[in-house]
Amino acid sequence: MALAPATQGWPTWRDPRLSVPTENEAGLRLWLATRSKAFAILQSRSESFGDRRVRRLNSLPVELNDRQLMTYSASTPRPLRLRSLDGCRGLAALIVLIHHCALTVPEFANLYLAGQIPSQGTLLWWLNATPLKIFTAGGEAVLLFFVLSGLVVSLPVLRAKSFDWTAYYITRTLRLWVPVAASLLLAALWVTLVTKDSATAVSKWVTASDVPLLEWQEVVRGFDAVRGPTRINNPLWSLQWEFLFSLLLPVFVGIAVLLKRWTVATVVGCTVLAIVGAMNDIGFMTFLSAFLAGAALTFPVMARTRRYRPGGASFLTRAGWFGCLTAGVLLMCAYWPMVVGGVTDPLALAIGKAFGIPGAVLIVLCSIFSRTAARFLELGLIQWLGKISFSLYLVHVPIILLFSRLLGADHWMRALLLAVPASFVVAWIFSKFVELPSHRLAKYAGRLVAARVREHVTSNNAVGEAQLTRTGTSFDSEQQEVSHHL
Repeated sequence: MALAPATQGWPTWRDPRLSVPTENEAGLRLWLATRSKAFAILQSRSESFGDRRVRRLNSLPVELNDRQLMTYSASTPRPLRLRSLDGCRGLAALIVLIHHCALTVPEFANLYLAGQIPSQGTLLWWLNATPLKIFTAGGEAVLLFFVLSGLVVSLPVLRAKSFDWTAYYITRTLRLWVPVAASLLLAALWVTLVTKDSATAVSKWVTASDVPLLEWQEVVRGFDAVRGPTRINNPLWSLQWEFLFSLLLPVFVGIAVLLKRWTVATVVGCTVLAIVGAMNDIGFMTFLSAFLAGAALTFPVMARTRRYRPGGASFLTRAGWFGCLTAGVLLMCAYWPMVVGGVTDPLALAIGKAFGIPGAVLIVLCSIFSRTAARFLELGLIQWLGKISFSLYLVHVPIILLFSRLLGADHWMRALLLAVPASFVVAWIFSKFVELPSHRLAKYAGRLVAARVREHVTSNNAVGEAQLTRTGTSFDSEQQEVSHHL
């Protein structure tokens, strides 16, 4: 309900949330100076209505400097509200989708699986030897997922004065495992619907992803979220690292706390570990390093957001963040231009792969602190992608394989025109009826188990204190008897 101005010259309150108006500086100063009158007016309108808005008024600053008076508005984001990271996650999921769509094209799959270098100047060359690779950089987008998870999962732990680890483990496990199990069953259904025809030509990636004979034992083993087979739905390999990181979160948080003053050095160390892992094909050194790099960002993110000041960014600031974003994209795409360019040195290729971690770190920082990037990532469509990103990541590969098998490599364009819309529709349905209910179930179960554990601990402590009290009382009585006999 909008309120009419009570006095001539007062600002018009048009925002239902009663945010500070910014039409004129003098009116705002007058409004701030006469807040007590505003309280009386609001309370006279409606007690329940006024109470809510009085609390809103009471939370506003009494004094504002000149710059804040001109820039404070209802659209000012709250500190530590990182909605832009949802958009970043949505774009990463879209890149993974495009990457798997491209792998249904035989020439693109041959580059990945057979090492066939495209001719210079062809479309395939431009898509892999230039920064355009960012649009099909599926493996690098997974590293971005890992850095994002390292940050957003560690952030609540380090912000909280006291953190309930019991509730965390129950909530996190159910929140990940229930959608993974549901996607595995859905993928098994898609596999049973595919009738494999040896006469239908498909790409090497589609052939490598085939499940010749689906057995129920393999589906059951797939429910093991840490070590289960992922052949039925191959994106689940990354969820195994997500589960492992979630289990080891206290270790990652502890390392982040110990190295909180050396964030840059920590990211460099993570890159070095990833280089060693890439050279020796040690997966945990590469992927867990990405999670650690994300966890190391928590303290800089908290420090910068606490010092948040409303206002527009200067041209130099915008240019600096644009350069940071460009560097992040180039670092994430460093590996494939080396491959297409004929580089064969194992160390150079390992460095190119590992550079995906600092590239992902720079992109995450731009998503948080660049106002231009944040505004783009907070657009409605991008936020919707972020909302369904987890579901899209879980369900899209079996759908792409289904249509590719049905139509063949000769009609890959037609197959993708059917598979991509179907992936978005299934992802939206999956998000609404599986992912979101699993979130509610996880929160409820986490609160319930944590409450039971607290009750158990409290009762045990009470019993222990009672026993100590009885022991002390009996000891005092024995002392009194001894003193009486003496």
